[in-house]
Amino acid sequence: MNNTIPNKGEAIRGYYRLSKAYFATETDVERSTLMVGVYYDDGSTAGEVSVEWETTRGQKVPVLTAYDDSWKTLSRFGDLIKEMAEWNNKNITEEQFTQLLNKKGFTDLTPYRPKLTPVKHSRTVRSSYNKGLKK
Repeated sequence: MNNTIPNKGEAIRGYYRLSKAYFATETDVERSTLMVGVYYDDGSTAGEVSVEWETTRGQKVPVLTAYDDSWKTLSRFGDLIKEMAEWNNKNITEEQFTQLLNKKGFTDLTPYRPKLTPVKHSRTVRSSYNKGLKK
């Protein structure tokens, strides 16, 4: 796999809360997942990791997953990893982890509502419908 970070302009450190997105399914809500990464304006990513809460022995515990094509990006999160170490074995919640991300300067990119883009229609004046209008 190619682990180089493409030059697509300014990249930001951000996250998506899949359980809070407008398109969340019951599974997304039940199994909270945050995608944390480096993102570009066009929506592409230089890499991302996930933090997912699994139920183990009756408790929700966070699990960090980083595939090998995101390790370079993970190396850019040293400040976050250091802060996560302070929560070692304390079962940080999704809300607490989100606050931690905000504290470290990550941007919340979650689409809480669908984007409504206005449709532009050309206006056509039909003479048969507008007989009373003066030209």
